[in-house]
Amino acid sequence: MKQIFTTLLALSLLVSACKKEQDIVDPDPVGTQTGSTNQPGSPTDVGKPTGAATSQTIGPEGGSITASDGKLTLTIPAGALLRATVISVEPVDNTIGIGIGSGYHFMPEGTQFTKPATFTYHYTDEDVNGVDMDHLGVAVQQPDRSWVVTHRATVDKAQHTITTQIRHFSWWSLVTQYKLSSSTSEVIPGEQAVLTVEYSSTGFDAPTGSKGPDDDLIVPIYQTADLKAVGNCTVNGELFGTPQSGSFHLAFGEDRKARYLYKAPATLPAKNKRVVALGVDLENAGPAKLMLVYNMPIVSPARLSLDGTNYDEVSATASVQLDEGSPSYFGVELADLTKSAKITRFGVTMLKGFTGVGTYTLMGNIGEHEITTFTVSGTSADGKTSYGNYYIESTGAGINEVFAPATLKITLLDRVNKVISGTITCTLYKDRKKGTDTQITAKFRALVPTL
Repeated sequence: MKQIFTTLLALSLLVSACKKEQDIVDPDPVGTQTGSTNQPGSPTDVGKPTGAATSQTIGPEGGSITASDGKLTLTIPAGALLRATVISVEPVDNTIGIGIGSGYHFMPEGTQFTKPATFTYHYTDEDVNGVDMDHLGVAVQQPDRSWVVTHRATVDKAQHTITTQIRHFSWWSLVTQYKLSSSTSEVIPGEQAVLTVEYSSTGFDAPTGSKGPDDDLIVPIYQTADLKAVGNCTVNGELFGTPQSGSFHLAFGEDRKARYLYKAPATLPAKNKRVVALGVDLENAGPAKLMLVYNMPIVSPARLSLDGTNYDEVSATASVQLDEGSPSYFGVELADLTKSAKITRFGVTMLKGFTGVGTYTLMGNIGEHEITTFTVSGTSADGKTSYGNYYIESTGAGINEVFAPATLKITLLDRVNKVISGTITCTLYKDRKKGTDTQITAKFRALVPTL
């Protein structure tokens, strides 16, 4: 009887051990990380793909995979998987307010490892603009779309990398506890930007009894941005800014969110002063005082290329009419090119047919004129030479107007901040003569007070 009991006990332990090993390393979906909390954090939308998925077969010997954006490399150590598995990673929108850079969807979702995989992100200055680099972690989005921080992250500023660890596959993002985000990554003279303080009210500190930085965390993220959390705001160290650097002040609203308004100076600063440091003091960031800094570039309203010669300091004025009951209208003029440029003033107008964001190909044929009336033209510095997107050709049958297509692409139409931006590509002919063509590409961003 004793021998039978001993045999049954041994079989039971063997089955239990096999089951435990499969639960940990089986690449089939098994849900969220073991030990994850049931406390809800702040939910967000699931990120939409921003690039192609990359796939790599990795087996028990380990290996690595790099996302298609080239920024993220995941290294799986030897012994983390029992069998060869097709691993995929897809860049996605980072939908959490305190997120850093891109988010990533790892597949097969739910795959777990016996050893943690190393998550290495190669960041740019833009990725970490406004980010507190002393409180970083990696977070996973749970089935209820809330987020949980599972591990802290370390920074190598020399290599521009942020490194952390993950133990299973799902939707992941690097996060910071404190962040100053902006409604736009750059401004033109006179433009306004809205900056928001975003942070998690739960810190990324190690739990009680932690043995070191490699310990796992289970910290729900509660995103908040209350006025009680913030203090003074500065531009280049000056309280509220100056006329030369722009103004910066707290924006009061009914929701009591910690928002600030920055308005760029009316004129383009000198080249060595075109990036301003927007600082916001935090009042509840622990025992040490913390200032978040967002470096805001002030850029020229337009950039233009004439036959490959670039002009980077160009003014732009625009007008838009999209009110119901009136014909739609769009017009933009780029000017103030150097006098040495053969075209110093250039513009595009559309009467009717303009609907906002989108791409417009202006052909110049009769059918098009029944829908919209447009002009694409330029002038020389002395005003004596004109340029248009067609030339006149004489044939035995008479005189023909031969048009070169022009492409207008509107990328932004912001009614709240009254800004429009876009690009123009076209060919212009001097004094309507064949063989005098000039290739033009332009990028513009302009304020539209009447928008």
